[in-house]
Amino acid sequence: AAERHLEASVYYSETYSSTGSINGLSNFNLANTPYYDYNKNFGSIQSLMMRDDDLLIFHENKVGRVLVQKDILTTASGEGLVSLSNRVIDNYVSLYSGEYGCCLQPESIVKFGNKFYFVDIKRGVALRLSNDGLTVTSDQGMRDYFRDLGEMYVINNPEGQKEYSFSIVAGYDPKYDEYIVTFPDVYEADQRSWGNGKTFWDSDYETYRSKSNKFKRIFGAKTIAFNERTNRWTSFYDFYPEY
Repeated sequence: AAERHLEASVYYSETYSSTGSINGLSNFNLANTPYYDYNKNFGSIQSLMMRDDDLLIFHENKVGRVLVQKDILTTASGEGLVSLSNRVIDNYVSLYSGEYGCCLQPESIVKFGNKFYFVDIKRGVALRLSNDGLTVTSDQGMRDYFRDLGEMYVINNPEGQKEYSFSIVAGYDPKYDEYIVTFPDVYEADQRSWGNGKTFWDSDYETYRSKSNKFKRIFGAKTIAFNERTNRWTSFYDFYPEY
């Protein structure tokens, strides 16, 4: 019995080691993997989200949809039919209209149901992605406001400041159907710092502002809400979440 056990162990070890130079875990040949190089002209991939069985890729400057283990077959009449595929992922099956992405702020992306809300601060817009494509929600009464935020972002380049963390924090309130997003303080280029204190959801504005009052602030943090029921930006709130 001991000999048979030893023989079985040796055989298992040999077959396990035969698939690679050491133990079969060191083979990273991209030719043998479902690897695909997506369009780098759209900027880096900031977020991967699922909607039903599809993969949504949020680039800095674009949003695309990829089928997972499926493919589109085009008939002679031009109709597209969904079929199974042995490829895990492939090229974009569709790219949403408009040169919009989430920039470097994936924290602004919020999913509720089959809808996604996010901000493209570089272009000064807020967007909703649903079954009918991309909708610029900031056009509902807040077009100039978001445009001015985008211009200020481009001029002062908060992402380029080593001591400054520019995070557009967002969430969704299902009770009131509101997408709630916070834009942090903005200071003059090359003159910004958050300080060491912490704030909480119920912090008052003076406490939040005092963290960086030694630099010239050109925009005070704002929390605003988009109401899905009325399709309008309806409210400013006085809390300033960090996360």
